[in-house]
Amino acid sequence: MLGQLYYQALKAQGFSVSLNESIGPTEVIQQALANGQLAMYPEYLDTWDANVAGIQRTFRSRDDAYLAGQHYALQHGLALLNLTPFSDTNAIAVTFDYAVENQVQSIPDLIKVSPALTLGGPPQFQQSATGLPALQSTYGVVPSAFKPLELGSQYQALDQGTVQAAVVQTTDPQLLSGSYPLLHDPENMFGWGNVVPVASVRALDAEGPAFEATINRVSALLTLPAMRELNAAVELDGQDPAAVATGFLQAQGILPAPSSGG
Repeated sequence: MLGQLYYQALKAQGFSVSLNESIGPTEVIQQALANGQLAMYPEYLDTWDANVAGIQRTFRSRDDAYLAGQHYALQHGLALLNLTPFSDTNAIAVTFDYAVENQVQSIPDLIKVSPALTLGGPPQFQQSATGLPALQSTYGVVPSAFKPLELGSQYQALDQGTVQAAVVQTTDPQLLSGSYPLLHDPENMFGWGNVVPVASVRALDAEGPAFEATINRVSALLTLPAMRELNAAVELDGQDPAAVATGFLQAQGILPAPSSGG
């Protein structure tokens, strides 16, 4: 979806663009940026800082995380463009009724219900350094049980009561319903999942300011509600990502509106 949004917006501005939707792992991407095969790609801020820049510490603010990543990028002939407003990370959701009945609004509130709490989530969450162990070390929350769930089945499990809380993604389209409040993460345990376009300085210089401005304009539109809507169109309604991207960009005035026909 992100690739289509940037690709179509750049094409509309007259840039000659090719879109590679299966570029490969991080090492391959960095090599492609270095040798000029790739001009830009979108990356998660946390992934950039930890896996590319090799920064192992956590950041108290998104701006600090961005500046540290930018410092590394500029040292390597790269630049981070503007962050998206949306952040795609893990989160913990409960049902609306459960939140009201148990007065649960933030992750620390789970301590009082933990003796009867079954937490559901991806199998890897149980052992991951940013998963169940972090939940205990950061907040002191130790669920009575952990139930491994297949991706996408968390909401059904919440509805059926087989789990009382579930690990979800903040951009999940199911969250549009308002039926599954996300618990506040005051210590920012799940990090910064804002998307940051990474571009080579060589490409930015060659393409001129309109290239960077177009990418930043698209990024600025990508709020959390917008991403949930886009994901809903693809994941729940089965629409083609390219068509969904076109409709979104037309609605935002980045692409010309379709002619009505007579």
